[in-house]
Formats: sequence, C-alpha cells, structure tokens
Amino acid sequence: APLGREGDGEAIDPVAEPQHTPPASPPSSCNGQSSGALLDLARGNETLLRRLGAARTATEDLQRRFDLRAEDLRAAEEAGRRQQARLGAAERQAQEASAGEVEAAVARAGEAAAEREEGLRAELRDLGARVESEQKGLRRRLAAAASARGAALGARD
Repeated sequence: APLGREGDGEAIDPVAEPQHTPPASPPSSCNGQSSGALLDLARGNETLLRRLGAARTATEDLQRRFDLRAEDLRAAEEAGRRQQARLGAAERQAQEASAGEVEAAVARAGEAAAEREEGLRAELRDLGARVESEQKGLRRRLAAAASARGAALGARD
C-alpha cells in the first residue's frame, strides 16, 4: 500500500525505484578521488536498486503463490465442511434406518411370540379336552368296575 510522507499529501510506494537524478556537475570541492567515490556510490546505488527490484518481483511472486495457496485452502476447507455435512446426513439416515429396522424386528418378534402363544393355547385346549375325555372314560370304567364288584359281592352273599 502506498505510504504518504507526513504533511505533503503525496503517496510513496516503499518498494518503487526512487527517481535518481545525478547532480549536473560535481561539487567544486571534489577532487579525482571524490568523484571516483561518488561514481562507485552511484554504481552501488544502481546495484542496490536492481536488487530491490528483484526482491520486489520475488515478493510479488511469493504473495501471488500465497494467495493461490490460501484460495486452495479455503476451497479445501469448504469441501471438508460439505463432506462433513454429507457424512452427518448419512449417519442420521443410518440411525433412522437402524431404528426402523429395530422397530420392525421387535414387531416381527412380537408377532412370532403371539403366534407361538396362540399355538400353545390351542395345544393346551386340546390337551385339556383329551384329559377331560380320559377322565370321563376312567369314571365310566370305575363306575362299571364298582357295579361289577357290587354285583359280584351281592351274588356271593
């Protein structure tokens, strides 16, 4: 983001290459060594500016890659949330199906138990009728035997 100098209202790009305007003529107090030093300084500044430009390009590239990775991460997170929602829905369906299956199994077991109970009641009724019939037969035989014994005792006397 461009920065402004306090009070001048002018925006400055902190990584932009500064405008370098060499002085029109070397200072009058410069001798040969001073102008060589200034020339070395100017070359050093140019090298520094090239390096800063390369660093700026590399920084922009890293920022672009970072932004792409961040976008990929957001997309992956959203896909993960959608997957979790689908998984939750599938689990709820499985639980509902399981609950329905349990209810159906309980109902089937209840029906089977009722059928067995009805079968056992019918068998018990049949057994009760047979016992009653056998009791009647035994009572008749007992009465006949008692009559025969009474007749045999009466004939002996």
